[in-house]
This record gives sequence, structure tokens and C-alpha cells, in this order.
Amino acid sequence: MGIYEERGELLKPKRKLFGQRTQDAASKSDHQVELLYAIGGLSHGSSVSGVERYNPLDHEWKVLGSVSRHRSGVGVAALNGSIYMVGGHDGVVCRSSVERYKPETNSWKRDVAPVSEAKRDVAVAELGGYLYCVGGYDGLLCLSTTERYDPLLNRWCRMAPMNRRRRGLGLAVLDGYLYAIGGSDGCSPLYSVERYNPTEDRWTPCSPLRTCREYLGCATFQGKIYAVGGRDDITELHSVERFDPVANEWSAIMPMQSKRSKVSLAASNGYLLAIGGYDGTVHVTTVEAFDLEMNKWRRFGNTQTSHPGGGVTAIKMAPYDQETSQLREQDGSGQGPGGLGILGLDGQLWGVPGGGGPRTLLVNCKPGGLGGDGDSPPEDLDAVSDCWRCAHSDVERCLARRKVEGSRAATSPPPRK
Repeated sequence: MGIYEERGELLKPKRKLFGQRTQDAASKSDHQVELLYAIGGLSHGSSVSGVERYNPLDHEWKVLGSVSRHRSGVGVAALNGSIYMVGGHDGVVCRSSVERYKPETNSWKRDVAPVSEAKRDVAVAELGGYLYCVGGYDGLLCLSTTERYDPLLNRWCRMAPMNRRRRGLGLAVLDGYLYAIGGSDGCSPLYSVERYNPTEDRWTPCSPLRTCREYLGCATFQGKIYAVGGRDDITELHSVERFDPVANEWSAIMPMQSKRSKVSLAASNGYLLAIGGYDGTVHVTTVEAFDLEMNKWRRFGNTQTSHPGGGVTAIKMAPYDQETSQLREQDGSGQGPGGLGILGLDGQLWGVPGGGGPRTLLVNCKPGGLGGDGDSPPEDLDAVSDCWRCAHSDVERCLARRKVEGSRAATSPPPRK
């Protein structure tokens, strides 16, 4: 799926494409890129959504599989390389359970402690190595509660509550603070914004929004907080406003092309992306990108499925991690060519025989590491270094060539990054 303009023609901009900009950034940061994951969602028509990933190197969304439990109104955020799905509604009742998705293995874990109360329409964000779950709706009342998750203790604990009850709020992190933005108190959409100081464990009021919004998209982008779409007292919104912490005020900026409530907003690889949402008639799959230099929103492709009540987050990964994950997804067994399992682990690429047995180190990207023992290069340096160097590395092709040609003596080490 390429990038297309509204009239359906392939986009050929005069300046750099997103992928080119991303590849330049990746080459400067050990070839790491931010992969977007859209997770969860459940509509009234029993249509369910799973896990999708957006790879900026090829401009495609790809469906990876199902979620652990189908639900809407979930909070989604990344912490320590995993993606957490918190609370939500399964179509019958609100849930307190929390699941953890591991992108490198495309698998779900149910090893996370539940939040203290069943709730939906929560907001979740990472700050200081903790996850914060804020607000929500328990089926009877909107909530003001704040819970913090410590991954080392696997425990949620109650923190100071917000000053207002909020469901369908936005939550952003800026300069070491949490910002709870808009939402609904159960009676009407809110203008109000409040800021949480984790050192003092206290919420304080901030400058209000210019437009009341619930089910908005919210993200921090280049030192400012953006609030997009949502719904006011009457209809879905396409308006956008931006908070400047220095001026301590919100200002209106260029609106999106489409109305979107329950929209996900993500800052990734130099762009601000508004993903999916509800336009008042249907749950859309379209994506819009905001270009700060041009002060303009434009169409940026589509997700494969809609994610009503789901969430989007970014994970920074190296391309070889992403590529080996793709190989494991082909048949769900983690098998590469010739029955060779491929495992990305702690900066290294391992080959694991399909029938068990010792694993073989194929690529060591740790500082100073060239091969299995850290002193000698891999057996088939040409094949492996292809995977090392190329942002679009075809690991399967390289390993197939390795199998056919057999081991060869290396003449020079791979380039260090």
C-alpha cells in the first residue's frame, strides 16, 4: 500500500518522502525506526479488530493477528518494549484485566496484574518507567482515579485522583508531567485540562481547551501537545488545537480533512498521524499526516481494518528485529528456510534448529560483537552482512543463500554502526 492523494494517484512529492526521511533518521540512530501498532477495538455489530503494524520503510499496514481478549474502550501504551492493553469493555461488562503484547514474538502475555476496578474509556501513558491509567467509566459513573503500574513489582497502586471525573479523555506527557485533556464528566464534554506532577503526586488545573472535546486524539509532538477531533455537544469534530507550555495557552491550527471522534493520534518518525476514528456515520480506516513545515494535513493511506475503541502506540525497533518478526509471522512457528528458526534477542540474531538443539549466532549487533564468540566473524559473512547493512534486509533470502552455499571463510568484518 503506497501513499496516495485524495484523487487516488500515487503521491510524488517534490521534497522527501516519509520513508526517505525515516531512513535518514534510522541511519543516524543505529538503524532504529518507530513502528506503529494499532491494537484492539470492538463495534456494536460484533466486528472485532486485532493487531496491525505500520512499517514506515515500506509505507504499509499489516495485520499481524488477533488480540488476547476482544474489547473496546481500552487504554494502550508502550513500556519497556511491550505494549499494554488496559481495561475496556468486552461487549457485556467492563474489564479490569491487563494484557501485554510482545512485538518481537507477536504474542500476548497474561502476566500483568489487573487494575483496581473494571473500567472502560480510560487513558494510559508511560512516564518515568511507570504506566499511568487515568479516568474512565465503570458502567455507572465516570471516574477521576489515577493508577500507576510498577513493572518491577507487577503492581498497580492508587495515586492522587484528578480534580474532575473524565471518560474519553486525552492523556499526554510533556516535560515530566501528565496532562489530562478534555473528556466527559458523564453530563457533557469538557473544556478543562489538568496537569499531574509525579513528584508531588498532585493534579493542578491548566489552561482550558478552546473547544470542548470527548473521545479526542492526543499526543506530544515537537515540544507541544496536540488535541485533535473528538466530539462536542453536537457533532464529531475535525478541528485541531495545540498547547504551548511556554505561552501556557491553546491555539487553533489547521483542521484535519475528516471529522474523527475516537481517533488515535501518534507522533512517529517526524510526523503526526491521525489514525482511524468515527466520522458520524462509519468507523473509518483512513490516516492523515500533519506536516509542520507545510502546516497541512494530507491523506496518508489506510489501515487494513478499523479499530473502534482501540488504541495506537509506537515501538522503536531495529529493522532486523522487525524482519525476523515478519518471518515468524509467516507460519506462526518461527521457522525460517530449511526448518531454521530465527530469533531476535538482545541485539543479536540467532538461528535455532527446528527440531531443537543448540542455537547459532548469526548476527551480533552488540558493541564489539562480530560473531558467536565476539572475536570471530559469522561463518557466512556476505549473507549476514547483507542483513546488517540494508534497511530493507531480506533475512530469509540471506539465510537461504547461506544454507545453499555453506560456510565460507570471512575476509573482512562487517561495517560497524
